[in-house]
Amino acid sequence: MTTSSGPRIIGTNVVIDDSASVDDTCTIGHCTIIGYHDDLTSTETPDGTVIGPHCTIGCHCVVERGAQLGKRVSVDHYVRVGPRSVIGADTRLLYGCRVHEDVMIGRNCRISGNCPDRTVIGDEVTHFGRLHHAYRTPWSGWDETVEISMSIGSRTVIGAGAVLVGEIEIGSQVYVAAGEVVRKPIPDRSVCYRGEIIPAADWRGKLSESGFFDEPTNFGS
Repeated sequence: MTTSSGPRIIGTNVVIDDSASVDDTCTIGHCTIIGYHDDLTSTETPDGTVIGPHCTIGCHCVVERGAQLGKRVSVDHYVRVGPRSVIGADTRLLYGCRVHEDVMIGRNCRISGNCPDRTVIGDEVTHFGRLHHAYRTPWSGWDETVEISMSIGSRTVIGAGAVLVGEIEIGSQVYVAAGEVVRKPIPDRSVCYRGEIIPAADWRGKLSESGFFDEPTNFGS
């Protein structure tokens, strides 16, 4: 650890790797590991895990080596943050969330679904669904297969139980309704509902009255 007095620890069995930098203002819960890694034979200098100021990390979490958490990130219980993933300031990772390797998540997001390797998520995104690679080469080696991941634009909502598959691009200010299955790109300012992509200008539901599609002026501020 690179801190002088160290973060506040709640409970027991918290492990902080020597390569990790954890701000003194952070709180870490019972049985959490910061800077976890399983390559004990590597001679390379490891990338250190960085936990920014005023972060709160719950119980039974794993934040792997090289991950970075920005200011005021909240991590609920039983969350995994994979190696080299970056979580923006004020983002909340909700109970049981899985962020895999090399994922980029913007500021002020709410994430409860999984995020496969190399997923890119913008600012102010709500993700309550499931994201998956296309998995087109199922007999290839698990670790050797690298698939292009999807990207999700800022101020987009992925509703509960929605499933997004493949190397698709989801635009900004998109609302994917609960339970949808999405295999194609969705343009900015659209609603995905009952298998159809509907432009914001044509949507007549309550969402159009909520301000969701208003022109953004302060992304991530």
